[in-house]
Amino acid sequence: MNIWVEAIYIISQGLYACRMLYQANATKKAKKSITPLFYWQLTLIAQILLMIYGYLLGSISMPLLGFISIPFIFYNMKIEIKK
Repeated sequence: MNIWVEAIYIISQGLYACRMLYQANATKKAKKSITPLFYWQLTLIAQILLMIYGYLLGSISMPLLGFISIPFIFYNMKIEIKK
């Protein structure tokens, strides 16, 4: 498999890990459970990269699931912007 395809996967998984750490840190600072806008931005970028990765693998399910989840990500971003 192409090294660039694997790099896309590793970067997307790294972004998912970073978003979790960022959210945990923001929650700790706020002393209540929150999901900041940056959390959703990282989620969107990671999801797009996973969709690209799935497409490059020839998978139909990964891009399809991404197209299903992206509207929910945008909805949550909209809610965070309105706060």
